Amino acid sequence: MSVCVQELVDPGRWQQLIVQFRQDNFKLHQLSTNSVFYVVLQAGLSALKTPYPYLLTRYPEDVITAD
Repeated sequence: MSVCVQELVDPGRWQQLIVQFRQDNFKLHQLSTNSVFYVVLQAGLSALKTPYPYLLTRYPEDVITAD
């Protein structure tokens, strides 16, 4: 076989084409390469690190009434 044909049928070349196809397909359909679980996990962990606004807000006693 010639060198060009050997490069085309090389198993490494096919793996490279598979990766390139997946990346182009994700870009075309605006999908992320991360799994849905990973994205949800990141969002949940970010929410845990976010301070709650009601803990940071201090109300003066004269604003809060027991009426």
